[in-house]
Amino acid sequence: MGHSRGAVWILNDSIGLQPAAVEVARVVGLPIHLKRLSAPAIIRYLPDFVQLRLPPNQILRDVNAVTAFSDWPILIIAAGGKSAPIALALKRLAPYRMFALK
Repeated sequence: MGHSRGAVWILNDSIGLQPAAVEVARVVGLPIHLKRLSAPAIIRYLPDFVQLRLPPNQILRDVNAVTAFSDWPILIIAAGGKSAPIALALKRLAPYRMFALK
């Protein structure tokens, strides 16, 4: 996976929003890592306000890469509405202070 502490992760569920997120990340000046993560099927269909109230482990249960994260970013940019709950769940589980943008 490479070293990503001090990096920016872009979580996208919409390829159309990815270029704007990449431009924001470039302004920050940190290495950029594109991540294509999605929540479990049943959770994806819940409204965002419900997803935001779920425990992080439940949102990330089927996101296979989460258990292998050895390095965490300092900024996550959620490009697309369905990646915002994932970004906030990762923020809540992060071992240090992390920022999340939508």
